[in-house]
Amino acid sequence: MEKRMLVADKNLMYVSTNRGEIGPVAMESLPALVEEGQISPIDQVRNAFGRPLGSVGALLPISRAEPPSRRIRQAPAVRSAQPPRNPPSPPRRLPWALIAGSAAAILILAVGWLALSSPAGRAPVAERAALPAIATMLPAPATASAPDPVLPSEQAVATPRPKPPAASAVQAAAPPPAQPASITVVPGPALVSLGGFHLTDLGTMAIPTPPPILGADGIWRGAATGMGIWGADDQCRLLHRPFAGDGTVQVRLLSSAAQHPKAEFGVMLRVAPEVTSSAFYFLHWSPSGTLRTLIRNGKWVIPHATSEAQLPLPVWLRVSRQGGFLSAGASGDGKTWIVVDPPTAIPAFQGPLAAGVAMATHERDPRPVTFSDLSVTP
Repeated sequence: MEKRMLVADKNLMYVSTNRGEIGPVAMESLPALVEEGQISPIDQVRNAFGRPLGSVGALLPISRAEPPSRRIRQAPAVRSAQPPRNPPSPPRRLPWALIAGSAAAILILAVGWLALSSPAGRAPVAERAALPAIATMLPAPATASAPDPVLPSEQAVATPRPKPPAASAVQAAAPPPAQPASITVVPGPALVSLGGFHLTDLGTMAIPTPPPILGADGIWRGAATGMGIWGADDQCRLLHRPFAGDGTVQVRLLSSAAQHPKAEFGVMLRVAPEVTSSAFYFLHWSPSGTLRTLIRNGKWVIPHATSEAQLPLPVWLRVSRQGGFLSAGASGDGKTWIVVDPPTAIPAFQGPLAAGVAMATHERDPRPVTFSDLSVTP
């Protein structure tokens, strides 16, 4: 009997509350006591032998250990959104100074356009002077500061600078520019005498070009100009002298800066050197090395003969008239000559002529040229 009581006491327990100890209580009764609110999950429990068993909540599940009034319903955890791996950069803001400056510039341009498009803006210059200038809307430039005053001590040691001579005195003292002795201006806008030769610029040249100069070394240095010797009128530079009877005109072309493939340099016999549409007989060299004769015996220029040989610079060119026959030849050394045009009788070239050098670049700008051994015989 005593053994049964001991076993029974092992299943009984006592609960210590803030109101005192409750017991003996069976294990199966704990949930009901928690539901009724007589005990709480934090109350301590011991067995019949005084051994602590822990709290009520440790002996029972939390859902049954807590009374309905004390159960707290937890809200489901909200999973925070993870930030993107590459967050977008914040928008860049333009500086206020830049925005204000751009707006001011646009306003100034608009005011200027309105001023010019208005009837007052289209008025004459004298009337538009009364309109407000756009420049007055802009900030005025910084003015230079006044120079520091000169101390009395500095004035005492400073030496006065000599005054420059007056402009009129300088002009009076300057000698007039020297003119070349070999160039004499002849009446007429395009005729210049050069030691027995006359320079005539046929046609209206786009750029005035000074005449060639004969150096002490016997080399003529000048510039070729003119749009060409062709058609019904010529535009070229002609250096010539009178030619009567039988004889020869020849020249040695040393260099030419003409780049147009149809540029012409050679010796010419011309009936009227001051007339652009005059008849002529012309042997010329082109930058391609071609040797050819041209003739105008009426209104138009026609090719007369072309040599198959091509000579580089320097090259000798010669035209001869013998007994009323004209012929043309060329040479690379002045000794061995190539016949470009055999003797041909042309009645228009029997009387007095002008003989010399003719040149045209077929370009607007003049091109430097040098030549020597220019002679007209007899």
